Amino acid sequence: MEFYIAETEKNNWTARQLERQVNSQLFERLLMSNNIKDVLAVAREEKLPSDAKEIIKDPMVLEFSPEKRVAYYEKDLEGAIITHLQDFLLEIGNGFSFVARQRRICLGGDEFFIDLILYNRLLQCFVIIESKPPN
Repeated sequence: MEFYIAETEKNNWTARQLERQVNSQLFERLLMSNNIKDVLAVAREEKLPSDAKEIIKDPMVLEFSPEKRVAYYEKDLEGAIITHLQDFLLEIGNGFSFVARQRRICLGGDEFFIDLILYNRLLQCFVIIESKPPN
């Protein structure tokens, strides 16, 4: 908790900003990160992300998801994400908006359904998410 108090004083975070940093487990992410300086700079809004790796959070903490189980069904994870879409968009990083789910595309004569399509305004590109269970 001392970390969050110090960061709040240093960055003059509002109660809402502090709550978001605590809920997104900023401290825990920093402990797991290979690039603490950049993660902290983005969290403090000292710099705009310049690379996709800085925008998409890694690891993501999806408390609502069935991923805590060893095996899960793709439709269960997708349903949980859609149900908690706002929390999910805040969790994956900055600048994301929802575009579509289960969008049909044809590639090379084959038909596929993309689980989720997001758009990132900072990267100015679409982000496609396929939620397949681990093998």
